[in-house]
Formats: sequence, C-alpha cells, structure tokens
Amino acid sequence: YSILDVADLVMIDPIGTGFSRPIGKGEGKDFWGVDQDVTSVSDFIVQYLSEYGRWASPKFILGESYGGMRTGGVSFALLTRHNVALNGVILVSPFMDVGAGFAGLRIDEPYINFLSTYAATAWYQRVLKDRPEQLQPFLREVEAFSEDVYAPVLFKGTRATAAERQTVLAGLERYTGISAAYWDKANLRLDEGQFLQELMRSKGKVIGRIDSRYVGDTIDRLGESMDYDPYSAAVAPAIVATFNAYYREDLKVESDREYILSGRLWKHWDNSHAQPDMQGGKSPLANTAVDLAQALTMNPKMQVLIQQGYFDLAVPYRTIQYVVEHLDVAPELRANVHFEYYDAGHMMYVHPPSMKKFKDTTAEFIRSNTR
Repeated sequence: YSILDVADLVMIDPIGTGFSRPIGKGEGKDFWGVDQDVTSVSDFIVQYLSEYGRWASPKFILGESYGGMRTGGVSFALLTRHNVALNGVILVSPFMDVGAGFAGLRIDEPYINFLSTYAATAWYQRVLKDRPEQLQPFLREVEAFSEDVYAPVLFKGTRATAAERQTVLAGLERYTGISAAYWDKANLRLDEGQFLQELMRSKGKVIGRIDSRYVGDTIDRLGESMDYDPYSAAVAPAIVATFNAYYREDLKVESDREYILSGRLWKHWDNSHAQPDMQGGKSPLANTAVDLAQALTMNPKMQVLIQQGYFDLAVPYRTIQYVVEHLDVAPELRANVHFEYYDAGHMMYVHPPSMKKFKDTTAEFIRSNTR
C-alpha cells in the first residue's frame, strides 16, 4: 500500500526530534516550538530542493497529528519566505488549533466538538441503551444536538435554566451511555481521559484514546482519568519493532543515537505562534489554520486533503471540521478542501480495509493535482 508509484517520499525528523540533532552550539530545545519548528522545516525543504534539483517537481506536504500544526505553518512560510508554492497539502488526523482541539483549557469549543466522537465510541462499544443500527445517521443527530442544544447551554453558563440543563443532561446520557448524574457532577464537560475511563468502568475496562475501538483492563478502577491507552499498548511495540528491524537490518544503519519521541517533548513545547493575522503579535494558543487559509488565498491552485477517523479521540473529526468551517477564505476556495473519513482511529492505516482506502485516496489526490 505504498504511494511510491506516484511520488518520491522524503521523511523529515524536525530538528530536536527523532534522530535529528542541531549542528554546532545549538540544542534540540532551541527548536521545540511551533514557530521554531515551522522555520527549520521550511528551511530544510528549500535546501533539499536545491541540493537534489527538485525545484521544478510537483510538491506536496503530508502532516499527521501535530504534523497538521506544522504543515499549516509551513505551507504559508514556504510561500511568503521562499516563494515556494505547493501543489497540495495532505492532513492526516490533523491537530491545528490548540483552542479548538484541546479539552481542559476552560474553553467550551472542544467539549462541543468531542461529543460526536464520544457518541461514535459508545456506539461501537455497544453501551447505548437504544443503539441505532447505523453510525452515520446517528452522528448527524448528535452533531445537531451538539450545535443546537448543548453549545447554547454551555455558552449561557449559570444563566441556563434548570429545564435547559436537564434537557442537555438527558441528551448527553442518551448519546454517550454515561449517566446524567456523572455529567452533572462534571458540570456538563468531560475531557477525553475522563470519558474513556468512565464509559466501561462497571466492567473494569478503559478505552483507547488514539483509537477508541480498542479496550483494555483498567489499572485503577477508582481513577477519574484513563490509566493508559490500550491502543498504544497494543500497537506501539509492533511499530517500534518493525521500524528498528527495517532501519538496522534492511538499511544497515548502525547508530546508538536515541530516537526522541514528540510525546516526551510536549510539556517543553512553545505553543505560541506569530499568526499572520496578528500584525506581528503572538497568540499563546497556536492556530496554523490561519496560515493555511492565507496560503490558500495566495495560492488558489493549492488543494487540501483531510483524512479523519471516526474513532479518533486524539483529534476528533468535528474539531477539524470546525476549524475548516472557520477558515477565512473566499467561498470558492472552500472547494479546494476535501475530506475523507474512515471507520478507524487516529492512525486509520493500521485498520486493513482503511489502509487500502487511505493509499488509494492519497495516491489519487497526488495524481489529480500533478496533471
């Protein structure tokens, strides 16, 4: 299921992550930040184009998860700093807006946008009292509830009437399988860690965050947030073993350099961003969808493919829909953004049927934008 039949692949470990290290007096931490990262990756791409004579080649960037944040910024930086226009951007389960996609910041948007994935998870795990047969009509119903009933009550805060609150609580219980009493105790707001720990607590189970189809035995049955991610426990060792076998045995690379995973750097990451709409100011909560919107405006031939899994609670599908719905671009440019959805999680390609669809969709997107 490789896309090498349609494109060369250039994998980048941004400086200070993976196997990449700065040369000279710099340290990896000098590059641990949204803007620092965007600058170094953009500079690398330009250097690569020159060294390997690829300036005339079609150019696509694929970013997954936090790579969505990076890709949004790089698409704008390449165009405005280096005059490099991209043919297309491929976003896989993209995290692009801290405010819209990170529950727990006392911002209501994430709770509203996470609800449909909570419902998809409850549907898949068969914990709903009146479980509908089909997922898609159910999700449309939950999305309407989120926007028309849930969101207004969260916005009102203490001004919401008792009747309005009870209506929301009844809906939250109906769509998520978690009791109204628990939702009430949480003041109508559950982050994903709390939801995944509570959903099957009575059975001693915890649900996966990266892919909520996965289930494991909980460690602390009294805990209020998930102990671990059953998906990561099941899949990560296989990925690490496969990568190391390929790297060391097939490619014959000998190195004792530690591979630095981004998850270890998160607490040290500078999430502020000099957004292009802030006249030189910096937002403490980065949103590079603003950068992507301006890149689209300046380069209207650029196409964007967004691929999402319905069972992804790292980046729930409604969070990126919300971000795209708020892109400040001309109406006709919205046709440049294409969505594809999968019955899987954050890394949809580990699900065999989704892997084939992922390959075919990505390859066709590249083909259709290099003609």
